[in-house]
Amino acid sequence: MSIYDKIITLAQKYCDDNYRYWVEKYQKERTGNDYPYTYTENDYNLFPRYIKLGLISKGVDLLVDQQFKSFEDCVQSLLNAADFQGNSTTQLSNEVGKFASEDEKLKYQKYILNFSESNLLTTLVEHSIYRKKLDEQEAKKIREKLLEKWNYSGSYWYPLIDTPLVSVLFLMDEYVLPFEKNIIDIVKSISLCKFYAIDEIGDDYKYSLNTFNLSSLYETMCCDDTFEWVIYRSHEGTIAFGGEKLISQVKEILKHCKNKFNVLEFD
Repeated sequence: MSIYDKIITLAQKYCDDNYRYWVEKYQKERTGNDYPYTYTENDYNLFPRYIKLGLISKGVDLLVDQQFKSFEDCVQSLLNAADFQGNSTTQLSNEVGKFASEDEKLKYQKYILNFSESNLLTTLVEHSIYRKKLDEQEAKKIREKLLEKWNYSGSYWYPLIDTPLVSVLFLMDEYVLPFEKNIIDIVKSISLCKFYAIDEIGDDYKYSLNTFNLSSLYETMCCDDTFEWVIYRSHEGTIAFGGEKLISQVKEILKHCKNKFNVLEFD
């Protein structure tokens, strides 16, 4: 692992660990109301922290696999990640909330500045699960390929919109999710080592295949570099599969649900 990989991995871990910490703390200590939805000063001292860490994390994820001129260049890029906004429209007007957000930014930057090239050379860093946020050009390339081959325009897909594809299967997710592990095994058997997750808001990622799941995917299209298979899950409770090899194996696992194939059910 290079020193660049090491410090980026450590930055990702820092964001992940602290994000979880503040989410859990907010869940335990929140004093505002749900109906009507209100925040107290205590709440404003909590939730903006994990929002900020989530944004910083995306800024760090953009740096995975990038080339750097020097260690100093890498460090500066990590410091700049603290200002990543992406598609966020969150604007805090509350002074406590603004302070909390800025406080997390400064703590993150202080953490990064603690590292030097010399101490990283001798620091043992465990490999983390691969997670890379695609930059604009990378995302554009993947989206163009998905449009060309799978008629996926970047928002909704089958069965929410019509598609001329022949090789498509969908079911309501209640019939699929009990067999999630079996389907994950299929995906691993027919895929390369990483997959793309392309979503409706442009928050596009490339992940290690061992992170693949169906449970957390909503309005998201997944594929690998071959584009020979796709999986799409919608907020409307559907999971669609594309690609003959994938579909044939999914049908075998879910053959007891044959009467539910390509049947859209709404309450």
